[in-house]
Amino acid sequence: MAEVFLANLFAWIVENWQILLAIGVAIILAATFWIQQDLLAKLDERCNAAWSDIDSLLVQRHDLIPPLVEAVKGFMKHEASVLGDVIRARAMAMRAVGNQKVEAEAQLGQSLATLFSVTEDYPQIAASSHFRELQQELVRIEDKLNAARSFYNLSVEEMNGTRRTFPSNVVGWIARIEKRVFFTIAGPREHYEQPAEVKF
Repeated sequence: MAEVFLANLFAWIVENWQILLAIGVAIILAATFWIQQDLLAKLDERCNAAWSDIDSLLVQRHDLIPPLVEAVKGFMKHEASVLGDVIRARAMAMRAVGNQKVEAEAQLGQSLATLFSVTEDYPQIAASSHFRELQQELVRIEDKLNAARSFYNLSVEEMNGTRRTFPSNVVGWIARIEKRVFFTIAGPREHYEQPAEVKF
């Protein structure tokens, strides 16, 4: 009886091998898609979490800019364009979203670097304890921002690297998981931490 059953089963498998092969391939493809989509979703969430850390630091930096501008405004009457550039860059950075946020923050970093380089021509600003406190706070925020940016960029590198490989590239295209942009802010840290020179 068992021999007859096994013989019938073997005959059915030989007769329907194409259907069984198609079902097997479909199961493997579905499992691969699910595993890759799950991996990409986890990497995407890691990027989102890392960006959230950066975003909270950017909010702190944005909040620091109005008092910083107020602290130097009285001394820099002839440098209104520099102050205006910082204010406009801050406004753009606060409105920007997605990949435009990276570009807007880079512009804000350049504006702040220009502001600090111009303040070196005003010894009264260097003598202001309020300005020095704001400058030190900005350095502290920039240090934290650099650490958060490093983690974010590592997450983006892993995400984009995974998304470039097969079959993740196909799964990413189907699931509409976009390539992430690295986050860099123009303006070296030295511009923020150097005390303004006092010239006599």
